[in-house]
Amino acid sequence: MNILVPDTKEIISKIVQSDIKSDFDGREQKIVEWVKEQRIRIDENKNIVKEKTELNDIKILNIVLPCLLAKNISGEAVNKISKRLNEKVKTKANLIEENYLYILQGYKWKSGIQVINDFVEWLNKNNWGWKRYFELAENNYKDNFQQDELLKIKNIGFKLRDLALSEFNKNYIAFDLHVARVMTRIGLLNYGFDLLGDENLEMGNNASDKKHYLFLHRLALKLSELLDNKYSLSDLDRVFWHFGRIICSSSPKCSSCQIKDICLTGKNIK
Repeated sequence: MNILVPDTKEIISKIVQSDIKSDFDGREQKIVEWVKEQRIRIDENKNIVKEKTELNDIKILNIVLPCLLAKNISGEAVNKISKRLNEKVKTKANLIEENYLYILQGYKWKSGIQVINDFVEWLNKNNWGWKRYFELAENNYKDNFQQDELLKIKNIGFKLRDLALSEFNKNYIAFDLHVARVMTRIGLLNYGFDLLGDENLEMGNNASDKKHYLFLHRLALKLSELLDNKYSLSDLDRVFWHFGRIICSSSPKCSSCQIKDICLTGKNIK
């Protein structure tokens, strides 16, 4: 059987230009609007980093920390943590355990408090050097910033760290189940065969496996290049994530999918 890999430009264009609507945190809009919204948010967040003040330090903390606490919880739950964090932490003096307990109420991950403590300790040790940190992330995005000191904190891995970075940098994507599953089903993993000369990468879609995760990151960079950099990694994240929630979910709606004629799975499913 001959397998024709889908054209990247055609398939991404069809998803983005479709009428498919996705809901999140009580709001519903087309995928293209979710992409535009994320682009605006990244630009706004990057502007916060430019001027170092205590207020801006806290604003950045309140964006990054909920992402680092997103282990095994839904995006809506992350938003609840974010809202409570903004309510309780307005200055560095508010970074106390009493507030952490309030922020994490109903949160089932027992090590949440330790993650916050370790993260704040890292910030203090680095003099809250957000600007330098994000510059390092930008300079090292091609290898997924593997030397990042944040990755040394227990229970912070690539996915959570990349989720945080994707709020400030278009070159990062958090590979969760939705994203990896959609890329696999569509057939886009097949663009990654020529990446396998790197011994640090292994072709696969298990985001909990380090070599698979780094492969997915490099693959996403390649896909962005094939799209003439019209869509960044952050854009692809929004495209795949929302498409994966609404159409290409655990029980895919192939019969009503608008890309079934060019999707590798859609063309071959019986």
